[in-house]
Amino acid sequence: MSDYLAQFLSAEIGLPLLASLITGMLIGIDREVQGKPAGLRTHALVCLAATLLTLAAAQQELWTLDLVPGTQIVSDPTRMAHGILTGIGFLGAGVIFREGPSVHGLTTAASLWISAALGIVYGVG
Repeated sequence: MSDYLAQFLSAEIGLPLLASLITGMLIGIDREVQGKPAGLRTHALVCLAATLLTLAAAQQELWTLDLVPGTQIVSDPTRMAHGILTGIGFLGAGVIFREGPSVHGLTTAASLWISAALGIVYGVG
């Protein structure tokens, strides 16, 4: 168990997670100070989750699998980034509202999207 903890706290995994958490928190603090709907917790979680998922996809060769002899697995870690940004697109769509001729929430949706994108960047190193 201590080997897993040591690996988690390594610079290869722990540093990107910590950096993404801090980045998400900074974006979220700015949004909270301005009184916007998505704030500290939301942006920190989005950025951290994007980093965690990207790290998991980038480290697929370390996953333990029992394969049938002669079987080959072809993986594409970039599909994770696509999945993350697609999911954040749905989350962002949920914060956009139209009231008459005006539209609200576009900046909030964009800030969530950039938080996820920065999380992906931290995840790939």
